[in-house]
Amino acid sequence: MVIGHGNDYSVLQETINILDNNYVDFFVHWDKEYKRPNLTAKNSKIYFINSINVGWGTDSLMQVELNLLSAVKKTKKYKMAHLISSADMPLMDSDYFIKYFNGERSYLGFSHNNTDDFSDRIKYYWPKFSLRNKKVLSKLIFLCNRLFNINRLKNTNIEVKKGPQWFSINTNLIDRILNYDKKNFFYSYCVDEIFMQTILADLDTNIKNANNDNAQAARYIDWKRGTPYIFSAKDVEELKKVKNTKYAFARKVTDSNIIKNVFN
Repeated sequence: MVIGHGNDYSVLQETINILDNNYVDFFVHWDKEYKRPNLTAKNSKIYFINSINVGWGTDSLMQVELNLLSAVKKTKKYKMAHLISSADMPLMDSDYFIKYFNGERSYLGFSHNNTDDFSDRIKYYWPKFSLRNKKVLSKLIFLCNRLFNINRLKNTNIEVKKGPQWFSINTNLIDRILNYDKKNFFYSYCVDEIFMQTILADLDTNIKNANNDNAQAARYIDWKRGTPYIFSAKDVEELKKVKNTKYAFARKVTDSNIIKNVFN
């Protein structure tokens, strides 16, 4: 399942080339603001779902994920559902990928080292437009919610969990996600890092078996060198060392030649 945008889709096309297989299909949402990419595959099927406008930090990102999960559910033939962006690259070849994700477990990351109160993201009402780089407006909206004593979590038993947006889950969890009462998750802020972890809180069992929440989700992401770090040509040897190990995808990549070089 791919969330993509922009006019350059070469990274996604190269990802498809690497994972192209009769057992791997692609469900793509491309932001409505941009022209749908012309993607091709020899063996994999490529499905496009209806496009909507996606705003950073808004509940539209959650809606896209739900739409993708709904599309996957209708086929009733997959063991696993993986969420990636069009700026992710595979770190497994197709044979290793299929054997590794055999449906026996799910990969979802949970954050435990941050002391922030993430419940504010759904406890208060937030606009449906992006607040990226709008710190003053964000603070004003926060104060307005506090002034009017807004608390959408009051009289609920929701325990808010947080983690990375990207995941690889068994498809038998999709009904549980789609059927969950998500009214509190709309009109929210950065809910894409919250709603899956909150709904599937019982999957938070592998803390000691992963270096961080991204590793739990089988993703190779570096937040120390960037926000996140964008891998470049000088990182090819680093990426080769983690190829066909425990990481399904690396994020973030903007040059498709990196994928070609990692996979020779």
